[in-house]
Amino acid sequence: MWRIFRGLILPPDQFNKRNCQSGHSAEPIRGIVLTRKNHDDRITLFGIKIHPRVGVTLEERSSPQECEADLTIWDNFEGAASRDSIESSIDYGRLLAAVQATAAAGEFSLVETLAYKIVRNILQEFPVNRAQVKVRKRPASLLDQIDYAEIEVEEP
Repeated sequence: MWRIFRGLILPPDQFNKRNCQSGHSAEPIRGIVLTRKNHDDRITLFGIKIHPRVGVTLEERSSPQECEADLTIWDNFEGAASRDSIESSIDYGRLLAAVQATAAAGEFSLVETLAYKIVRNILQEFPVNRAQVKVRKRPASLLDQIDYAEIEVEEP
């Protein structure tokens, strides 16, 4: 139980009876739910192969293009690690399938639109605090000038 001691809020692991030996008491906090800050644990899938119909022109969108994405999710994975159980964690295969399904689900004029759809879909389908996606495309009109264009989107 969290307690207040000398104006400080102490979690159970930092409270001990020695804190109270100076005549001060540590009162339990009632009616207030306190939680520790979530860890910034993250999982990243690098180099996800996706084949969206993406491009400004109809010709570009006429067939799927080879693109690549990196997906990072943030949450507290300590419980899953302590139980060593996939049921307590996020299945990488499900993340991969969700990204690929979103990319294949329609036509997109902009890579930015695709990136936002992916990140929002991940946040709706998975119990995570935050998600980020980087989508890379090799624009046909710039093939001899750049390796790729990359769009990065992150949402809480």
